[in-house]
Amino acid sequence: MDNKINKGKKKNSLFKMISNVFKGMFFGNNKVELSVLEEEQMQSPLKTIIRNFLDNKVSLVALVVFVAIFISSFTLSVVIPLDKTFQDTTQQDISPGFNLMSLPKELNGNVKEISVGSTFGVGIDNNGKMYTWGKIDSKLTAKLKENPISQYKFKTASAGLNHIIAVTEDGQTITWAPNRFKLDTIPTMLASEKNVKQVEAGYQFSVVVTEEGYMYIWGNTNFLGSLYQETIPEDVQGNVDKVEVSTDNVIALLKDGTVRVMGAESPAYKNVPDLSNVIDIASTDNVMVALTSDGKIHAWGNPMYNLMDVPQDLPSDLVSVSGGRSHFTTTDSSGKVYTWGRNNYKQLEVPSNIESGKTK
Repeated sequence: MDNKINKGKKKNSLFKMISNVFKGMFFGNNKVELSVLEEEQMQSPLKTIIRNFLDNKVSLVALVVFVAIFISSFTLSVVIPLDKTFQDTTQQDISPGFNLMSLPKELNGNVKEISVGSTFGVGIDNNGKMYTWGKIDSKLTAKLKENPISQYKFKTASAGLNHIIAVTEDGQTITWAPNRFKLDTIPTMLASEKNVKQVEAGYQFSVVVTEEGYMYIWGNTNFLGSLYQETIPEDVQGNVDKVEVSTDNVIALLKDGTVRVMGAESPAYKNVPDLSNVIDIASTDNVMVALTSDGKIHAWGNPMYNLMDVPQDLPSDLVSVSGGRSHFTTTDSSGKVYTWGRNNYKQLEVPSNIESGKTK
């Protein structure tokens, strides 16, 4: 009986000691500290170890952090559902950061054009000056130092996986890109072209469209199946109005209002609806869409992330459509923005300050 009582007292004494230590950490301790010898006489080795540990605030903080991480690893998946099938190869080897959406203040209210790459963006203001933000890899950073963008005035630009292509106001096409697959080399037939209408920086490849409707493509076209400069269909060349690119396809809006898909031979992409009077096109990595003059949006491709589920309540006066990696946006004639697709980065949540404002 006495042994049980003594064990109970020791246990109560241990809990009381731990409680007093935490009280001392946050509320102070008015008790007179015992000398080391006095403590050793009164405490067992286990108590001494625990007391020393509890007196070390760094160790206590580390313990709290460890326990929080341990508990979170089992509970956060309930609060924040985890999609085990999700992958995004463009985000490989990218360190954490908070600057991916840090637009330069000089662009505030002064935007002419914006293009978003895999981990960075480029923007042109109304004076033709280009700005960059986000995470730019070391190779592209070196290229931008070799040929500073500050010396040019730009008409249009596009950001890709890890390169930039742009057109200056005097019609010169310039690229900042790695030298693999000659991505950094403007094709000879394009070097003297001064009537460039559009540039698109894709997944290690670039596409340019001229005012005359000709398309140029170079870089790592291995992703594009059998598509490269020499295999662009003859009935396409001279008839291109606009292009959009995905990882392994190029979708072209032709001047007659029809659509052509070139690149990977997947039936999902090649099965283009029989469309006419198309006024705009867009693409994600899995689905392509076309906007016709009657305000309807037509989608085809791989049915992922609800990308094929075009909202049924869209207005009939839609004027443009654009695609991110896994979502679409469209605008009506008043500038109002509508979205659908994947919302893992809250990309479908239109900011309230532009929800009713006019966009371009």
